[in-house]
Amino acid sequence: MRSIPYKVINTSAEPVTATLNLEGVDSRPSKAQLTVLTSERPEDNNSLENPGKVVPISSTLTGIQNKLTHAFPAYSLTVIRMEKTDGRRQIAEGR
Repeated sequence: MRSIPYKVINTSAEPVTATLNLEGVDSRPSKAQLTVLTSERPEDNNSLENPGKVVPISSTLTGIQNKLTHAFPAYSLTVIRMEKTDGRRQIAEGR
């Protein structure tokens, strides 16, 4: 199966709740894999002194139906991967 990635960047100092509308998408998955990069400050990065300052955190969202609502952390990049449930391109094309 192929996954369809959705990327969400929150540049705000506060978490932002957003909804991805999947209504009308045939064969939508019931779960998604999340990978999140976040830190306390947007200028944070890894260094030789602190190589684990910004690390990806993975989790699974379940129970996805017509909408996927998620709180995106402050200063974060979130990649949401949904597995296609059949061989058609419905999710990518939004049919």
